Amino acid sequence: MRYFFVRPVDVVMLRGNKLFGEAGSYGDVVVPPWPSVFAGAFRSYLWNTLSANKRRQIIGDPRIWGTFRLRWLSVGRIHGTELDSMLVPLPSDVVVLMEEGKAVGILKPKTIDRGSITSSSVLPMHMVASTSAPGKTTNQGLISSAGVKKWQESRRGIEVSQVGQIFMSDTRLGIGMNVDSRTASEGALYTSDSVTMREGYGFLVGICGEEGFLPKKGLLRLGGDGRGAEFLEVKAKEQVDLATRPSELLRNSDRLKIAAVTPLIFEDGWIPDGVRQQDNDYVLELEGFSARLVSVALKRYETISGWDMANRRPKLARRAVPPGSVYFFDRCEGNKETFYKWCRGGMRDMRRNEGLRSTEIEGFNTVVVGLWRDKE
Repeated sequence: MRYFFVRPVDVVMLRGNKLFGEAGSYGDVVVPPWPSVFAGAFRSYLWNTLSANKRRQIIGDPRIWGTFRLRWLSVGRIHGTELDSMLVPLPSDVVVLMEEGKAVGILKPKTIDRGSITSSSVLPMHMVASTSAPGKTTNQGLISSAGVKKWQESRRGIEVSQVGQIFMSDTRLGIGMNVDSRTASEGALYTSDSVTMREGYGFLVGICGEEGFLPKKGLLRLGGDGRGAEFLEVKAKEQVDLATRPSELLRNSDRLKIAAVTPLIFEDGWIPDGVRQQDNDYVLELEGFSARLVSVALKRYETISGWDMANRRPKLARRAVPPGSVYFFDRCEGNKETFYKWCRGGMRDMRRNEGLRSTEIEGFNTVVVGLWRDKE
């Protein structure tokens, strides 16, 4: 896999799925953006540089996917031409004080007395904060690969970078245009956000299957307005491996947790593919491995869509579990390599012979794996 650092050369419009354009409406931005933004940008770059035969082999056509895969997306920071650090969304089980911006504890699954607390959860455990620090908390922020390693081992001392340190949001005024006359439409003012990355910051993108046809550096059209961005190949395997490769500590644990790095899209809403209800439990069953889903720390659903270039129409809007959401499993029994392979493969149900899905091509369903304990 090759890694590229993508840095916008100007403001960039990283829009979500919120419709806007009517009088007085507002269009917000999504940072980090959906991985499909970068998959589309790099695929478009290759489309304009490859021969017809290579296009079909690498990019594919409306009937079949090519070899191109986007396998990693995170925020990155560069120093000169070297990658300084990478940053992934803050896992939802990390307790961060809003005013101080630092991690003070970790949420842990606990069994509670349902007679004293009413809950609509279908899972046997609930998330409980293990901190005595008073104050309002937030789930916004990013952590480095070193912070991910501490999260994986359920240790304290995780350093959190606030989004304001990484980018600035700039509100822009827009005017609706009459398509026929090419003049301003009456009463069609709207506002939308744009993003300006701070010095040294950009996005780390991991791509495979491009068969070496991407150059070491170049320019892309990025985002909804096609703003310019430069890309540069960097060495990032060591940092990504630090965050994603399971340690011996994880291999010996029977309690594992999964944190979303990019949005997760499943067939059954928030329930991962391969997890099935058995009596009162939700059980993950893979070949030679099983585990029980006991609790989740989820953020609110996102709605993922986009534009289908091949068929010239909007993509089907789908609900997605946002980055930073965490799933907790116990009773992990069997071959854990099968579990890690399931995670690396986009958390697909391996029992379904359904072929490739767009989530695997466009970089969705990327996760990191850790362990959880009753005591730190």
